[in-house]
Amino acid sequence: MVRMKVKKGLTLLYVMESVPAEWSITSDVSSGIKHTVASIEARRKMVPSHARGDGPLEIAHLLFEIENMTSAAVTRRILWQVDSNGKNIPLDEKRVVTEMFVTLRDIRAIVPLTKTLELLNSAVLTGAPVMTPLRLLVVDSGGQMTEIKQGALCHAADPTILKVLLP
Repeated sequence: MVRMKVKKGLTLLYVMESVPAEWSITSDVSSGIKHTVASIEARRKMVPSHARGDGPLEIAHLLFEIENMTSAAVTRRILWQVDSNGKNIPLDEKRVVTEMFVTLRDIRAIVPLTKTLELLNSAVLTGAPVMTPLRLLVVDSGGQMTEIKQGALCHAADPTILKVLLP
């Protein structure tokens, strides 16, 4: 269990497993007068055959929302506390403080790029599945482009129409 404590103005919106087949994550957010506390519990569903040693693991992606940005760039402090369910962890490893540097970007467009000229699902007509790699770029008001490499999701109401393969 990991608890994060932040001052008002930084809100945890979403928690997503890095590898959904390997991890199950639940979260709970409670807001107080001065602080917001989020508890994130990660449970391993299975140990993969390619499991690494005792090194760090990427477990989840967190999406935050910043409120009341008074300037183009701000720093927000997050206090993390690990509850190890009775395992003996040194005190200096149980509590960690991080600072998040946040810049305000005025996003003007999200641009999909493909190697083909059209995105037409001809599998319905031919019976042969069509695979088209898709890259997403974000363009801000200053003209800066950034590729979205993680956290991009695509879905359709009918899963037979669109199937997403993650790298």
